[in-house]
Amino acid sequence: MSKTPEEWKIAIAEMLLKTESIQIYKERPFVFVSGRISPVYIDCRKLLSFPDVREAIVDQMAKTVEKEIGLDVVDVVAGGETAGIPYAAFVSQKIRKPMIYVRKNPKGYGQTKQIEGVLNAGQRVLLVEDLITDGLSKVRFNIGIRAEGAKITHCLCIFEYG
Repeated sequence: MSKTPEEWKIAIAEMLLKTESIQIYKERPFVFVSGRISPVYIDCRKLLSFPDVREAIVDQMAKTVEKEIGLDVVDVVAGGETAGIPYAAFVSQKIRKPMIYVRKNPKGYGQTKQIEGVLNAGQRVLLVEDLITDGLSKVRFNIGIRAEGAKITHCLCIFEYG
C-alpha cells in the first residue's frame, strides 16, 4: 500500500532514527559542501546497510515514479555521485529503465567523463539522490546532463534539509 506524502515523511524520519542515521554535533557543528553549518547530520548512506529499510525506500520511490511522475516521461535514471548511485541503481531496476551516473565535475583523467553510461540527446532524466541540502550539487549534475543534450525533468531524494 502506498503512503501519502505526509505519511512517507514520518516513515523516513522513523527509519533515520531507527538506523541511527541522524547525528548531532553540539560542540562541533558539521560543515556542508555549501559552507552551511549545522549541528545535525543526516547519513542516508547508512540506510543501505538495512535491507528492509532500503527496500521500503526503493519501493516508495518506484511507486512515486509510476503514480506521480509517470513511467512514460522517464527515459533514464541518473544517480548523483556518490550516495545517489546505489539508490538510482535499485530504482532503475525496479522501474525497468536504463541507468547512468553523473559526477559533480568531469574526471580529471582518462576519458574525462562527467557522465558514465549511455545518455542520448533529448532524453528525459530522473535524478535520484540521497539528500538535498542547498541544491548546488544538483546544479552541477544538471550542467553535465545538459552538456550531453539531455534534461533532468524530475528529482527524487530520501531527505531534504528544509
